Amino acid sequence: MNKSPIFGAAFIYGLFLAPLNAAPSRFFMEGETFFPSGSEESFEKDLQLNILGRRNLPDVQTDFTPGIRMGFLYPLRNTGDFGFSADYIMGPNSQATLDTGYSKTKLERDIGVARGLGEIALELPLGGEWMLQPGISAGLAFGKVRIKSASDSRSKSWSGLTWEISSGLVRRMKNTDLVLSLRYAGLPQYDDDPDKGFSPIDLDSFGISFRLIFGMPLDRPVRRTRRASRALSYDYPHPKVKRNADTDQEAEAPEPGPAPASEDSAETDSDYEERMKSAKEYFSAGAYQDAASAYGDAAAFLPEDDPRLVKALERKGKSLAMMGDCTRAKRAYTSALKKAEVLEIKNAAVVNAYIGLAYCGEQEGNLNSARANYRAAMKLSANPEIRKKIGRILINLRPASGQ
Repeated sequence: MNKSPIFGAAFIYGLFLAPLNAAPSRFFMEGETFFPSGSEESFEKDLQLNILGRRNLPDVQTDFTPGIRMGFLYPLRNTGDFGFSADYIMGPNSQATLDTGYSKTKLERDIGVARGLGEIALELPLGGEWMLQPGISAGLAFGKVRIKSASDSRSKSWSGLTWEISSGLVRRMKNTDLVLSLRYAGLPQYDDDPDKGFSPIDLDSFGISFRLIFGMPLDRPVRRTRRASRALSYDYPHPKVKRNADTDQEAEAPEPGPAPASEDSAETDSDYEERMKSAKEYFSAGAYQDAASAYGDAAAFLPEDDPRLVKALERKGKSLAMMGDCTRAKRAYTSALKKAEVLEIKNAAVVNAYIGLAYCGEQEGNLNSARANYRAAMKLSANPEIRKKIGRILINLRPASGQ
């Protein structure tokens, strides 16, 4: 048994994953296809080596090169994901039939490559639920080639570094991301070994892939934060806590709005209220992806100087946090806070945005960020009960002794 792929996977795990404290927030499965060039020419050279220079070489047929990949992803703050993946590429496999005049002999060359990769992907919003995802990855690859016929079989293994660059189009859905990617893969080349009957094999190639990314539960424990999360669960969105969509940590005053100026502004108000009503209904029903989209649509109807933008963006962040998508939730919370700063607003939505950022910091194991945002929320809150609860959370978030 060839144990090289096992040792390679262990090496990649120790290099990339062991230093991380938090548990991965998402996992994925992927189907991929590569298009290595020059495979048929390489097999023809193999035939020349094995058939001792026969002049009339048979036609070579080469199959497409499929692969399957699985892995885990860790969130990077407001930028994308880092993760580990392992895949197996089946091919390119080639066949030829040699007709000697007396009999026909089928010759086959099979190639398999196993890889362990560390990968980083950025997320660039395109609008709505669509994103562009450029990425790079690197790791180790272990290959094996075998030529066989009815009377003979020869094989050879090799290994080396592998890398990939990719560009993907992402469609966000309720609990799943769909990613269609174009990529170029660099694979270790098998060097010439005439004694074994193999010519050089260059597998560098373009490819396409389709990836399904699945989210993990928000209440997955993060190092040193379980007690704090329990204190938080009655205070901010958590999958185990059923709360009305209109319930806030901070009692809200009547929502401010722009002074009526024209029929256009009245129509804008109507569109905004309609989207907000739909968003609340989606949220109450647990359709958090639809709620996030509706809150985003509501914000899009408002002018840049409208104070209601703060609440719409904060509600969008809360919906995304309920989905377990803290990466996008933090973007929405941050946008709400920036808008509040520009418009000089200090209300319940601002407090909730800080608490939302703190919650995501806990889930990602970033306790410094969680503490800073909880303190900001406590400083702004006018509700004594909320201030008291945040104080208890901060006590639970103190670093353990010796850490």
